[in-house]
Amino acid sequence: MKHIPKKVFILEDSKYIETTYEEFNRRKQADESYREKRFLSMHGMLMEVTKEEYLSYYKEKRRQRYIEERAKKFGTFS
Repeated sequence: MKHIPKKVFILEDSKYIETTYEEFNRRKQADESYREKRFLSMHGMLMEVTKEEYLSYYKEKRRQRYIEERAKKFGTFS
């Protein structure tokens, strides 16, 4: 991670709980279930998301990178 997030939002009982990055690391060390959780970095914060949201986010991010690579290689057109 390039920088330490200001805040971390963890889903508990379908509600987001705000915590510090230090507390998040303590929880991660103490609770093995955190290995299964997925987090996205947004505006300097970490937010827990579902596996489906996580996969969708990175799929779209990779798609955009592919489009940019193709545009650079072949030139952009509409």
